[in-house]
Amino acid sequence: REFEGWCSPEMKHFLALEGHDAEHPMGRFAVVKALWKYIRAQGLKEKGKFIRCDAEFKKLFLDRDRVDMFSMNRILNRHFPRKNKKEESKKSKQTAVKS
Repeated sequence: REFEGWCSPEMKHFLALEGHDAEHPMGRFAVVKALWKYIRAQGLKEKGKFIRCDAEFKKLFLDRDRVDMFSMNRILNRHFPRKNKKEESKKSKQTAVKS
């Protein structure tokens, strides 16, 4: 999976459409908040725990017609790069040595 900086190209596109500056990193909480704002504005919340996917959401959620609220968060992981634990450990050790 390729990323353009802090998130996937699909996520950057969605956030830009919603008026966010997608070139600057957003926290996961802010991204989820933006998604829920869109869900409410577009009336995508179905009864129960499901969210209907329109054309924009299908790009984010594996081309599914709908997702449940719990799998939505799991699928979102695909749009953010995994942190390399070895690299993070190395950086924290270097920071500790400099202090």
